[in-house]
Amino acid sequence: MVFCKGRKKGKETEYIVMTEKVFNENPTFSKEQIECLLKCAFMSPDLTIVWLPWDKEDTFGHTDGIVRYVGINKSGKPQVLVNLQLYDDKIAHKMYSSLAQYFEVIELKLSKYDDLSWAYINSLQTCDFIIIPGLGDAVTDAETLAQYKQIYPEYEDNIYQVQMRDFIAENGGALNCLTWTIYEKYLKVLAKCARIPIIDYEDLKKGDIKNEIVDKLKQLNYGRDN
Repeated sequence: MVFCKGRKKGKETEYIVMTEKVFNENPTFSKEQIECLLKCAFMSPDLTIVWLPWDKEDTFGHTDGIVRYVGINKSGKPQVLVNLQLYDDKIAHKMYSSLAQYFEVIELKLSKYDDLSWAYINSLQTCDFIIIPGLGDAVTDAETLAQYKQIYPEYEDNIYQVQMRDFIAENGGALNCLTWTIYEKYLKVLAKCARIPIIDYEDLKKGDIKNEIVDKLKQLNYGRDN
């Protein structure tokens, strides 16, 4: 899951990006039910959920090796960095089309790719610095570092690279995977939402979803300020 923000008509907009593997792993839930639970968990009735096709050769199906949130452009549209070259043309095209509906898509350009090139997207970003995985290839490591510095000029000289090819190959994850964080208030809401009887959602029509989420949030006594 990747979380993104934008602005539309002066109002903040929120997005999460996930792969359709979620549907395979939750076959008893409808798409509508899953989206309703996510909106409730994130305390955001207007949350937009962007679904990407799942390449079944990618065991994990996580989006943090596909897309990375960059920021908001001058028009208020969210910007994302992607690395789609590892996917076949059909899946890559579907992913790009889905993302381009909501985001300004920036493609990571490398002179060559290998099976671990996805890890360049899987970096760690804090308020003060960014750390990018290195894959031991002097050329592509340098290309990636240069593009990050161009994309994130506000970080100036606080973008670093750490060599970790063997770790990634062995464990299947890189820096974003190692540093998942979640606000305590969100954790509490997620725990409560997990106990909401799913039968509440079975008869909902699409037009009722937003009001139902708002009602659920009120029942949970969780607003934005808690």
